[in-house]
Amino acid sequence: MFTETSKCPSCGNATFRAVLQQPDNSNYQLQFVQCAECDAVIGVLEYLNLGATLHDQTQIIKEHGSKLDRLEVALRQTNHLLGKLLSSRGAHVS
Repeated sequence: MFTETSKCPSCGNATFRAVLQQPDNSNYQLQFVQCAECDAVIGVLEYLNLGATLHDQTQIIKEHGSKLDRLEVALRQTNHLLGKLLSSRGAHVS
C-alpha cells in the first residue's frame, strides 16, 4: 500500500492548512491549500458554505411567499369588487 506523505514542493514541509480567501474580482471565496511553513499555495478548492446558502435561499423563498400572499389578497379583493360591480349590472363572476 502506498503511504507516502505529501510534501511542499517549495520547502519540503509535510504540514498544510486551508486558507479561505476571496480573490480580487471574484464573487466567490476559495480555499487555498497552503504549506503551513512557507505559505506556498499547493492547490485551490471550491468553497461552499451550505448553511449560508440555505439561509439565503430560505430568506428569498419567504420574501416570495409574502409577496404571493399579498397578491392573493389583492386578487380576492379585486374579484369581490368585480363581482359586486357585475351583479349590480345583472351579470355573474365565477
